[in-house]
Amino acid sequence: MLTQPSALAMLLCATSATAFVARSLRPALRTPSSLAADARLVSSASSEEDAPTPSSATATTLPKLLVFDLDHTLWTPELYTLRRLPGYQTAAPPGPVADADVSLFPGAAAVLEAVATEPRWRNTKCACASRTNKGPWARSLLSQFEAGGKSLDELMAYQEIYTGGKAKHFEALRDKSGVAYEDMLFFDDARDGKYGNCEAVARLGVMSAHTPGGLDAALFDHALAAYAERRDAGRDVGVIVDRPAGAGGAAATIKSWRPEKGFGFCTVPGEAKDVFFHRSSVSGSVDALRAGAEVTVTVGRDGRGRKQCDSVALAGAEDADVVRLPCFSMNMPFAGLVAHGYKTLETRNHTMFVPLEGQTVALHVGRRTYPDGGAHRDIMARDGLSEADIDRLTTLPDGAARGTIVALVDVGETVLVDDVAERSLLAVETGAVATGAAMGRYLTTMKNARFLDAPVPTRGRPGFFDAAIPRALAEKYGVAASA
Repeated sequence: MLTQPSALAMLLCATSATAFVARSLRPALRTPSSLAADARLVSSASSEEDAPTPSSATATTLPKLLVFDLDHTLWTPELYTLRRLPGYQTAAPPGPVADADVSLFPGAAAVLEAVATEPRWRNTKCACASRTNKGPWARSLLSQFEAGGKSLDELMAYQEIYTGGKAKHFEALRDKSGVAYEDMLFFDDARDGKYGNCEAVARLGVMSAHTPGGLDAALFDHALAAYAERRDAGRDVGVIVDRPAGAGGAAATIKSWRPEKGFGFCTVPGEAKDVFFHRSSVSGSVDALRAGAEVTVTVGRDGRGRKQCDSVALAGAEDADVVRLPCFSMNMPFAGLVAHGYKTLETRNHTMFVPLEGQTVALHVGRRTYPDGGAHRDIMARDGLSEADIDRLTTLPDGAARGTIVALVDVGETVLVDDVAERSLLAVETGAVATGAAMGRYLTTMKNARFLDAPVPTRGRPGFFDAAIPRALAEKYGVAASA
């Protein structure tokens, strides 16, 4: 875990907490108590050492145990949707037939074939962990599907298939296999929230790769590179690895489109029902949308757990007039504090920023105000700011508005800080503009924030989502290469 003083010291040294005062730490830091004692204000901040990114890492270090979720990670559709089959209530035989009722995702089949046949995987075992209540059907399908000349039932040396939390599955996998959590790599389509699995497993110290739309070779290689980079660098692997924004996606067809309402539905292979999409998820102009049009989509879930298209792009469209950037949404006043460059530490209880370290992202302002009881104003006043300065930094400039993308910001390193005492250091609270008790455990530096000349109206969504920025505007801020 990255709770060592050196990790937090590096984070703070890389952070200029306000436009008025830069913060650092003395270099000789050895214990959490000395970290608290050594935090002080100085006139300049140290530069951050660049860390290798997953894309530049070579997956020389392999996990000892690959763990796969089943429904909508390896195969589709999800077993609970097969209500038409006899014996549905108790998952009684004969159950679903492989490649007829249920199919492996093509990318997942390719990954399993490689793992079953390539020599480099000879010292790695496979397991499955599923919360399905259709356990007998799942086990039957494992015996029907094959990879590398053997059934998946043979390939999966350990199988935890029963309802309940994924933490229970992984405790059993650790005990049965003797493999430590940091030597496992997990793949699952449910990221976080009430029904999420990746976040809960990452807390155990297992790297968890999010597979919306099913596992494929590109995401598998991306997760392997992230795992090797962190293991080789001695960094915490208990993080979530997301598909890079704008990468991948599933081929789909627009089933219906209602321009007057601004929404429609797509038919997505592997999905039991047509999937909703909103005009704000469409990359580029919506004028070309029509029923029957071929599109590329990424499927996620809305705040109520319902499936939706998080991004929609016309197949073959060049998007010549836009640049696609990863975007995240924050509510006021904290969105304004980040955009103004005052708030330089963003804290969460999950690792959403880790895959985007070193990248430029867009900042969307939500429509609500986050209630912190005025704690942010107290922290800013403690930092020496006047009431006028506080009002200015917690207000959007003229032309910027809620419900729009207002700024670009560069994502820095993320550090896990479990100790509330360390999060309560003066420099940390000032950078995060939050009390140590109120902030999340994962601290990420936010750097080089700059307001856009023209805000971009966009519907905010949880986590990171693709956003279309007018190319001329993006080029002005030097991010056209991110297209």
